[in-house]
Amino acid sequence: MKILYWTSLYWPDAGGIEVLALETLPALRERGYEFTVIANFGNQPAPAYCEQNGIPVHRLPFLPAFLSRNIREQMELQKRVAAIKSSFAPDLVHLNFVGHPPYFHLRTQKAYPAPTLMVAHSDFSGIRGTPDTIFGQCLRSADWICGVSRATLDDVMVSVPEKAERSSVIYNGLAMPTLPPTPLPFETPHILCMGRLSEEKGFDIALRAFARQLERHPLARMSVVGEGHIRPDLEALSAELGLGQSVVFTGRLEREAIAPMINTATMVVVPSRYREPFALVALEAAQMARPVIATRWGGLPENVAEGESGLLVENENVGAFADAMGYLLENPDVARSMGKRGRERARDVFGLKNCVDAYDALYQQLGRKSGD
Repeated sequence: MKILYWTSLYWPDAGGIEVLALETLPALRERGYEFTVIANFGNQPAPAYCEQNGIPVHRLPFLPAFLSRNIREQMELQKRVAAIKSSFAPDLVHLNFVGHPPYFHLRTQKAYPAPTLMVAHSDFSGIRGTPDTIFGQCLRSADWICGVSRATLDDVMVSVPEKAERSSVIYNGLAMPTLPPTPLPFETPHILCMGRLSEEKGFDIALRAFARQLERHPLARMSVVGEGHIRPDLEALSAELGLGQSVVFTGRLEREAIAPMINTATMVVVPSRYREPFALVALEAAQMARPVIATRWGGLPENVAEGESGLLVENENVGAFADAMGYLLENPDVARSMGKRGRERARDVFGLKNCVDAYDALYQQLGRKSGD
């Protein structure tokens, strides 16, 4: 079965969807699916066409054409997309609804009509998908709608309650790292934040919370892993708070360096100030038996079991994040227990096989060949 996989960005751009695709698509390919990917150009250098893990990847300049409202450029892109669709002849379109590419999918549906699976990976709270919006048109034209958490799917269903019977939740899943977890360090505690350095990720909250704990735990240190446009602002805030060498900004790490970095942490903090659909970093932390402190909203309460695999606190509450850090630092047995339970849930609930099995079953249900 041929799957046309639409996504905003693709590896080597590194975000939750990109990491998920890096594992799920090859696993599904091993089950006999044939993929072609259509994506935007991202921040990492990448050619307009290449093959990754045997999967053709087409990158097109969707964002500038969409933002410029240049009709000629948009029409040219539509022709190119239509040609890809006609040549590949997909049995199913897997549409990750993030960013601007969905507009070009809608405009080229007639080039080669195929059933569409729309997967919601973003924060749709308060967004009304009326029929005159791209979001609303994608919802109404989809044959099935998935959310990567119940919270995300519920937000989407506000716009199309009539689609409830054609919807489901498929949690993100990753393969367990081969690297075994090391004991949590408490003599020199290490607090870890990872992700895109942008306002909505809330790393400024984590820095302010860490500053409140440093007097009681002077040997503690924090690492901020990732790149983004607010890195200078975060570095300036760290200096303003007098954190000095207690905080390290590592920049982007290669994929193979992520698990070893998490393995050095006492805990992982996910202080997002927006409704994370799932937060893959919380799963990666759990895989390495690290307790997680995260914001209590969006998909995070489904990913992080409160009091069981981590602690959940109110959005943008610096004091609550600081208290949670202190609680885990001062209760090592609790932190270890949470890490152990998180690893069990990562294996049993959010394993790669569970995720791949779910998409496999849905592809078989929706794909053109299944209905012929």
